[in-house]
Amino acid sequence: MARPRQLDLTPFHDQIAALIASGCHYEFIRTTLEAATGTPMSRRTFTRRLRELGITTKPIVEDSPELRARITLMFSTQTLTDAETMDVLASEGFKLSIRTLRRIRKDMGLRKNRRGGVQKTVRTGVSS
Repeated sequence: MARPRQLDLTPFHDQIAALIASGCHYEFIRTTLEAATGTPMSRRTFTRRLRELGITTKPIVEDSPELRARITLMFSTQTLTDAETMDVLASEGFKLSIRTLRRIRKDMGLRKNRRGGVQKTVRTGVSS
């Protein structure tokens, strides 16, 4: 059986970007393109091709000193949970996921203590 021809998404770049910006789901866009071109495409192939074109729905988080300062303040002095920190950061205009928040917090050395407290680990350049 012959492989189906591959669909080049480059001519559809602007339309796809506009549909994603308007809130359309990937599956809707993929099925619309399949119907318009007559070329079947799996969901995984479609998302890979979009990534190759530079189209994504995930927000790019700017890891700034201001963001790190806010995370440190909320974690250490206000002892907010990650969920509470997310709510505050979202109200301040920061767009990041809970996983990104945890990754940044752990990169900063802010770790949760098993007993419910907080722990700040100090990184030293000395290796044993």
